[in-house]
Amino acid sequence: MNIRSAQIRIFLLVFVLLTNTVLLAQVETVSDSYTDSTQSPNYMPVFEALMMDYKTGNPEWQQVDTTLELFSDFDKAYNQRFYSATLGNIGQSHRVLDYEFEPFGIRFKKIPLSNYLYSEQNVPVFKPNSPYTVVSYVAGSNKHHLLHGVHAQEINNFSLGATFNVISCLGAYQQQRTSVAGASAYLAYHNDRGNYNVLFSYFFNQLKLNQNGGLADDSLFIFNVEPFRGGMPVNLQKASNEFVQNHFELTQTYAPFFKKDSLQHIKNQWLVFSHSIKYDKQKWIFLQEELDSVQSQSALINPLFTKDSLAGHILENRLEWQTNLSFPLFEKNVKLNTAFGINHTLFSIGDSISRSTDNYYGLHARGNLGVDSVWQINYQGEQVLGGWSSGAFSQGLDFSIFLWKNHKIQFDVLFRSLPQTYFSNSFNGNFYQWKNDFSRLNEKKIGLVYSYLPISLGIEAFQVSNFVFLNQQSLPEIHPSNIEFVRLWSEINLKYRFLRSQTKLTYHQNSASQITMFPDYVARQKLFAVFHMFKNAMLANVGIEGVYVPEYNGAYYNPNLFDFYLNNSQKIGNFFYLDVFIGFKVKRFNFMVKMLNAPKGLLPYDYFSTPSYPLPDRQFRLGVSWRFYD
Repeated sequence: MNIRSAQIRIFLLVFVLLTNTVLLAQVETVSDSYTDSTQSPNYMPVFEALMMDYKTGNPEWQQVDTTLELFSDFDKAYNQRFYSATLGNIGQSHRVLDYEFEPFGIRFKKIPLSNYLYSEQNVPVFKPNSPYTVVSYVAGSNKHHLLHGVHAQEINNFSLGATFNVISCLGAYQQQRTSVAGASAYLAYHNDRGNYNVLFSYFFNQLKLNQNGGLADDSLFIFNVEPFRGGMPVNLQKASNEFVQNHFELTQTYAPFFKKDSLQHIKNQWLVFSHSIKYDKQKWIFLQEELDSVQSQSALINPLFTKDSLAGHILENRLEWQTNLSFPLFEKNVKLNTAFGINHTLFSIGDSISRSTDNYYGLHARGNLGVDSVWQINYQGEQVLGGWSSGAFSQGLDFSIFLWKNHKIQFDVLFRSLPQTYFSNSFNGNFYQWKNDFSRLNEKKIGLVYSYLPISLGIEAFQVSNFVFLNQQSLPEIHPSNIEFVRLWSEINLKYRFLRSQTKLTYHQNSASQITMFPDYVARQKLFAVFHMFKNAMLANVGIEGVYVPEYNGAYYNPNLFDFYLNNSQKIGNFFYLDVFIGFKVKRFNFMVKMLNAPKGLLPYDYFSTPSYPLPDRQFRLGVSWRFYD
């Protein structure tokens, strides 16, 4: 094992260093030469922002990237900055292999599918110059189907948009079927005068995941006794998780003294009223029509049939006073945006037998001060005044500045004290439900990021107290002392002529690795070529992408709780996983072929990112994407 580990690490290090040494010698920005603009003379750019930023009146609009190579990254669990450990099938539960801050506020239950589900943090809103419609479809082995679509346009004083995402896949081995569906929609209106705006947004998620409890004897796979896993025995045969979520939100802003100096220039606004109301409904169900070894280890009662369910409701009101100011200073234009408000939240959670209701109210504030995109300061804070967990707070500040020739430095700090009342269904139908009120989770973060064109480097330090985890019996437990985290990460996107390189490296250390269960580092590398064919009528790309995860104690997965829990005994990792892809683009049409785990048979079989859940063997994926308008 040590010899093999050393060989893989040396190969990976040489591969990454040689790739980036060649490309760093000619650092260039990844240009638009291979986007829609070269093939469509009437191409109009489309800009995108997050809904949560759009509602604040200060969105960061970014041009939608339609470059060809991004189409091969169809699985969202892997194309984020930090790598995710999965159950081996697209759309299934996954766990980000690094520390992440949870959103401030009420957390009924952590759903381990953050990259596949819609949330307030990832619903998009668009600013198109012409109707924008894209549909993409990916199919392949094990009846893999992924359908994704976007439509957005502006009609007079109205702006509207919708997206949808559907995932279905049988999986590589027994009882692993995935069914995930979700959609988002928004409708915005502004009056002719421009002093009144209203936004209605909605998203929903619905999923059903067949659960097999992992391989009954994964040693057959680890020691290459059974190279074909399709018929290998699993722990569960008739179990599934179901989740349904509906989220509605209505936001209105009104500026009573709104004026313009001209048709283009808006005068300073000292008073803008904003009100938002949202309603969120969630429901979880675990079904199991059998008695199994996984359940009997922790259950107080062992029923032959289990139907665990839990439902949560949130109703929230927010009222704000906003100011939007702009003034000259030393030949620069200074912009100041502030917002102060009050908020009230009412929530309830429980099942048909036991239900609890509570509420809280508090203050929130945010501010943005910037000078002509040279430097910018952002602040955001919230304080709980009464009701549920009075005294909880979140305070964050970040500062960014452009130094010279596209060199950018960003510094941020964050202090938070979050309530962590955990609600969870047990293994025993609705007969036993636990609720633990722990001391508030206290988090501190300080980070520094340096960016230059295609290169980003970051270092971040965290201190966390009252950290709650699920122990080896899948019960919540609080860590008695502080946990210190330090991580370094880099993202490098380079090009040299027709060659492209994308590198993501993360290094992570903390003082309680036996609890957090993160690997020391993860390395990912994509190397590909982009070139024209048939007198520039077609654009093609071909490449490889690989990931190396070192050996570590990966978290166990509990299907009953729909969550991950402590593992201090079984080591996984120390594998190199490699995919190969090729794609073509003709005007607005994309076509892609991808082979997952291409070197199967050349490397050992023990590629687990979660204990008892191997990653897929060699599989094929075919994908098409069509943009309907220029």
